[in-house]
Amino acid sequence: MTEIPHPEWVAGFITGEGCFFIKVNKGRNKVGVGVQLVFQVAQHIRDESLLKSFIAFFKCGHYIKPLKQEWGYF
Repeated sequence: MTEIPHPEWVAGFITGEGCFFIKVNKGRNKVGVGVQLVFQVAQHIRDESLLKSFIAFFKCGHYIKPLKQEWGYF
C-alpha cells in the first residue's frame, strides 16, 4: 500500500483531485428526502493503492471501483 508522506501533502492533493458534494435522493423518512454529504477523490485504477491509503489515513471511508470503468474512488 502507498504511504501518505505528510498531512500537508494530503491537503494539496485533495485540493486538486478531491471534491465535496451534497447528494439528495428519495428518503424513507416523513419528509421523503434523504441528504448525504460526500467527500470523494477519484483516480485511475493504477492508483488504487493510493486511494486505499486514504482509508488508513482518515480512519474511515472505503474504496469503490465501478464495473467496467478504468477509475475508482475513495
